[in-house]
Amino acid sequence: MDKFVKIIFSIFIIILIMNPIKTSATDLKFEYENFYFETEISEQSSSACQPFAVTKTKTGSKTTYCKDPTGKVLWYVKVTGTFSYNGSSATCTSVSVTAASNNNDWKISNRSCTKKVNQATASATGKRYFNGTVTNSITKSVTLSCSKTGTLS
Repeated sequence: MDKFVKIIFSIFIIILIMNPIKTSATDLKFEYENFYFETEISEQSSSACQPFAVTKTKTGSKTTYCKDPTGKVLWYVKVTGTFSYNGSSATCTSVSVTAASNNNDWKISNRSCTKKVNQATASATGKRYFNGTVTNSITKSVTLSCSKTGTLS
């Protein structure tokens, strides 16, 4: 009986090798579900020296990258905010959004940005297309905050 099971199993393996499993666009979605996101903050250097100013300003950006398993950037969303701070409070004075694709299969839509007290937020939707059909749709938001002492996070 044990020999019979081994023969049947071997025939099954040979059939699988000779007839690869066909995948549809829906199956490909599972193959690409292992995206991951990385976020970085950058601070723009100020051209004006403000050592004794009561209220200071700071501009920075926070970018979230959507990457494939090899680390290649597929698309990103970036918020840029300008803040004023004085040691007791911070206020977002302006905000902008940038979102773009680095891959022909991905298109970006629904770009938006908002400001709220000491926060600048941007969001965008990345959509992956395969043969004209959306196989992945990911909406990502990124928020840049400024502390009362001017620390960006």
